[in-house]
Amino acid sequence: MVRSGRVHENLMVDLRATNDKLTDRAARIISTITGLDRDAALELLDRAGGSVKAALALQSRQFDHPADES
Repeated sequence: MVRSGRVHENLMVDLRATNDKLTDRAARIISTITGLDRDAALELLDRAGGSVKAALALQSRQFDHPADES
C-alpha cells in the first residue's frame, strides 16, 4: 500500500468518501495531515469530490500558489 502511494504517514489517503462513516474518516485524515479544522476539512473534501488524495492535492496547491491579492 505504501509503495503504491495509497498511504501517507500511516494514514490511508486513497479513500473516497461515499457514505457518512467514510466522510467522517476522510475529514479526520485531512485534518490530521493539513492541520485544518473539521469544517474546513469537510469543505475541502466536498470540493475534491469526496477524494482524500484530491483534497490533499488541492490544499497543497493552494498553499504552494496562494491567490493573487489584486
